Amino acid sequence: MAPGFPWPSDAREPHVAYTCSGSPTDCVMLGVLEVLKESPPHVVVSGINEGQNLAEDVTYSGTVAAAMEGAILGFPSIAVSLDYRGAGNYPTASHFLVNLISRVFFGDTSENPAAWLPVDTSELLARHGGKVFLNVNVPDRAIDEVKGLRLCRTGFRGYRDVVQKMVDPRGRPFFWIAGERVAEDLREGTDVRAVENGWVAVTPLTWELTFEPGFATLAPVLE
Repeated sequence: MAPGFPWPSDAREPHVAYTCSGSPTDCVMLGVLEVLKESPPHVVVSGINEGQNLAEDVTYSGTVAAAMEGAILGFPSIAVSLDYRGAGNYPTASHFLVNLISRVFFGDTSENPAAWLPVDTSELLARHGGKVFLNVNVPDRAIDEVKGLRLCRTGFRGYRDVVQKMVDPRGRPFFWIAGERVAEDLREGTDVRAVENGWVAVTPLTWELTFEPGFATLAPVLE
């Protein structure tokens, strides 16, 4: 930041920041293994991402992948995304991210005990170190309009017309990956429902994708 920048009165002192031309995962690897190799971080935070990373979208997300990489490297890691709907309430996302880190890693429940997670997430991350990380999605609302933190599982959403063929002004075809949402998993306990109803969805994820029940089905066929 240039000298003489008019920092807001409530802002903290500026810190050194780095940029990387690689993917979000590259940023984590470079940051942890090179930039901070002499002083490892206490926690890896990926985000705040503009746009939600809910349900099956976690499998496409660079934000989630960066937190996953942090976990693989052995660090407590959090991916945080704002369910951006035009308001741009990034202060809300920052507020609940700081609260979550305080609660999970420092045991601070003083501000609003009723809104905290009803589990010892720090113990969970320690017990499954290197495998578990947190995916956080924040509603695009003012802080006082958010109900609190809610522990969730990933839901599912269905789309149609995902790949759309278009033509640019020079007559060259290109493809736009978007699609119309036609189904949402709004069952109680899903991240999709939590965010829709004004809660911050906190979902513990793991990079281990093996489907254990599949062994019983496939073993007789393959062995």
